[in-house]
Amino acid sequence: MNRRVSADVRARVTATLVHVLAERGPIAYDTPIAHYRPEFGAYGKERATVRHALTHTIGVPQRPSAITPEELCDWDTMCAVVAAQEPLWEPGTASGYHGWTFGWILAETVRRIIGLTPAEALHTYVTEPLGVADELFFGLPESALARTAPLVEGNWAAWLESLPPTAPFRRYVAPDGAVWAVAELANRD
Repeated sequence: MNRRVSADVRARVTATLVHVLAERGPIAYDTPIAHYRPEFGAYGKERATVRHALTHTIGVPQRPSAITPEELCDWDTMCAVVAAQEPLWEPGTASGYHGWTFGWILAETVRRIIGLTPAEALHTYVTEPLGVADELFFGLPESALARTAPLVEGNWAAWLESLPPTAPFRRYVAPDGAVWAVAELANRD
């Protein structure tokens, strides 16, 4: 297990949590996220639903530009920044993988609905009932550090740097190059 998992794994874990809560009733797929988080309705996102978020069609796949590593690691800051972003398309009209923003959109929505942090909600509704509470986390606890491997740099930054600035992947993942998901950043406590 790595200290940092891919955006795809984080998105799947978050989606699983949302599906469990939808089955139990506190969250509904076709309810606008702004119903749970009014500030999320900025810039035409007032009709963006939980379903839109789950299907990556909200229109905010981009990591906000000019974000520092400290801001990136501050949950409340990032939730506010992502909620305030203007969508790149009208929610529900196009699709684009929301790997950077998925958790700040949906896990924060879960927190607002049930009053538990994403880590507490995952533990309560998913990992504890499945008997894997010591294996899957939102945020790695100190007690699990000894059994994890650090992320090893695979030249990701060089690959991103080689992309033209207009490449959609670079625009969404690293619009300004200030914060890239490299081992140095990912292995920070």
